[in-house]
Amino acid sequence: TFNLFKKGKNIEQIAAERDLTVGTINTHICHFVRAGEVNVFQFVASEKVKTVTSWLQENKPESLSVAKNHFGDQLSWDELRLITNHLAYEKEAEAAD
Repeated sequence: TFNLFKKGKNIEQIAAERDLTVGTINTHICHFVRAGEVNVFQFVASEKVKTVTSWLQENKPESLSVAKNHFGDQLSWDELRLITNHLAYEKEAEAAD
C-alpha cells in the first residue's frame, strides 16, 4: 500500500490494484500516518484537523463515536481515524523529544 501511495496512486486505485476494500486501504493509511510516514494533511484539510483536534482536546470523549456524533456529516469516520492517528503520532514524537 505504502509503495503504491508513494507512486501517486489514490486510495481507490490502490484498493483495486491490491484487490482489497477501500476501508482496508484506509486502515493501512492510518497506520502510516501514526508512524509519521504519511502526512494527515494529504487527506484532511488543515482547518478540519485543527477544529477536530481542538474539540477532542477540550472534550476528551470516551469513544470516537462521541466525536463522530458531535461532528455528524461534517466529518467522515475515515477522517476521524486519520486525525486521531495523527494526534497519536504527534504525542509519541513529543514524548520522544
